[in-house]
Amino acid sequence: MKNPSTVLRKYLWPASAKTRIILYLSLAVILALLMTTPDRSPAELIAKYRLSNSYFFNHKGSQIHYTDKGRGLTIVMVHGLGSSLFTWSEFEKYLSENYRLVRIDIPGFGLSEFPSGGDVSARAWAEAIEALCAHLKISSFIGIGNSMGARALIEVTLREKIKPRALVLLNSAGLTHPKSSFPVLTLAKIPGIRQLIKYYSAKTLVARSLRHAYGPHTMPSAGTIDRTFDLMLFPGHRQAFINVANSPDRTIDPKKLQSIHLPVLYLWGRHDRITPVELAEVFVANTPGAQLHIFENLGHVPMEESPAEVAAVTMQFLKKIK
Repeated sequence: MKNPSTVLRKYLWPASAKTRIILYLSLAVILALLMTTPDRSPAELIAKYRLSNSYFFNHKGSQIHYTDKGRGLTIVMVHGLGSSLFTWSEFEKYLSENYRLVRIDIPGFGLSEFPSGGDVSARAWAEAIEALCAHLKISSFIGIGNSMGARALIEVTLREKIKPRALVLLNSAGLTHPKSSFPVLTLAKIPGIRQLIKYYSAKTLVARSLRHAYGPHTMPSAGTIDRTFDLMLFPGHRQAFINVANSPDRTIDPKKLQSIHLPVLYLWGRHDRITPVELAEVFVANTPGAQLHIFENLGHVPMEESPAEVAAVTMQFLKKIK
């Protein structure tokens, strides 16, 4: 009688390398199918998460979600990759008495529909911001953006279709650094693996990614994790994440920043693992007259981690903007 371990080894470790590859790829596909996480109904998610000041407008055939409240000089806030306008919820409370506050869910994120052509490049983000301003008849605004949202506001400024009065850019995306670490983004760039991301999702993976974005002294709330996971299941949103990860214009030549001639404040968390703080110096060195403030205990999303602290620094800067 054959040894059971010998039989098991024969089937799990075939002699042929080609056979092993086919076997393990087949097992991976089967496992992925068993663990597939289906999309959620847009109507269900909108009913659950829309706010009292939520509105929608049509942009290139897609319904785009935004919020609008307050009076005064307009501030437009733009979230980062994989996030939504809810990232600003606590932060905006400290600005609400003095400004008109507009937040946007970029197409393919939050409660905004995935664009029909699948374009979520930096240019497409900028076009969505410009379309929102046109829809609301905003001719001038202060732009506040985090990560890819900051990169998008840089793109808006360089395009000159509408010129912001000032920019507050938190942990901006757009440049690369050897120390940069964002595991999910790395996986989204690998052929084959990135397609699994489109169908497989787990709340534990979302929680780990959010914790990776936060600094060592702060943690995302259970509500933030639940909402981020839910909104990721909006139809097309996982594909949007993959598309952004593979978009060639996600990065920018730093020399282009030299053509920005308006007040710019860069805010950065010292413990940012996604866009390391060393990049802040590169942004500032290439942006004429730019200011920099570093939060010693924060990470990649300072406005979520310590909204009052970040708002206080932001308000000091905004007082000078007329």
